Amino acid sequence: MQPGMRATLLGLGEASDQLDREIDGFLLRAPKPTSSEVSSFLQLYSGEDRSRAARRLIERGVSPTAVSNALSWLDTSSKFRISANTWKGILTLASAAASAYHGYRRNQSIPWAAVWFAFGTIFPIFTSVIALAQGYAKPKR
Repeated sequence: MQPGMRATLLGLGEASDQLDREIDGFLLRAPKPTSSEVSSFLQLYSGEDRSRAARRLIERGVSPTAVSNALSWLDTSSKFRISANTWKGILTLASAAASAYHGYRRNQSIPWAAVWFAFGTIFPIFTSVIALAQGYAKPKR
C-alpha cells in the first residue's frame, strides 16, 4: 500500500473521506464550535452516520461536552417532531368531532351525529364545508 492511502473495506473508505471533507469544511468555518454550531452540523446526519460524525468531531479536537450537548438536543427535538400523517390524523379527527357536533345540534339526534361523524372522518374537508354552508350547529328549521 502506498503512503498516505487508507485501507478501505467494501468501499466504506469513500464515505468516510466525504465525511472528513465535510468536517474539515465545518471546522474551517467554526474552529472552536459551540454546542449550537455542532448541533446544526450534526442534524445533517441521522442514525449511525450521526454517531460516526460525532466521534470524528471529538477526534478532531472538538469539545466532547459540546458534542454531547448537541447530540442530546437533537435526540430531544426528534422526539417531539410530528409527522405529516399525524397532522392529517389530528385534523381529520377534529373535523369528525366538529361534524358530529354539527349533526347533533342541527337534527337533535344521536344517530345523525354518528352519520355526520362518519362523513367527517371519510370526507373531512367536504363535510366541513357543507356544515358551514348549512350554518354550523344551527338547528334545522
